[in-house]
Amino acid sequence: MDYRPAPKTYTPTEVAHLLGLKPATIYAELSRGQLRAYHLGRRRLITEEQLQAYKTKRQAVILVDMTYACGPALKL
Repeated sequence: MDYRPAPKTYTPTEVAHLLGLKPATIYAELSRGQLRAYHLGRRRLITEEQLQAYKTKRQAVILVDMTYACGPALKL
């Protein structure tokens, strides 16, 4: 039998800490599908591979955190 070690996983809060972002931003990225994660019961776990893919994608695009944006309303 071939036994592979379990991949290193992170919670969304740990990922937020590693990237210097707010946990709400990470949860928003998960909801938008920008960051992939596995569900284990009610928990979301992000593997090292998924985190690296997200970091690569994030470097290619300038992201603006609009989670708490409350700018002026547009007048038409």
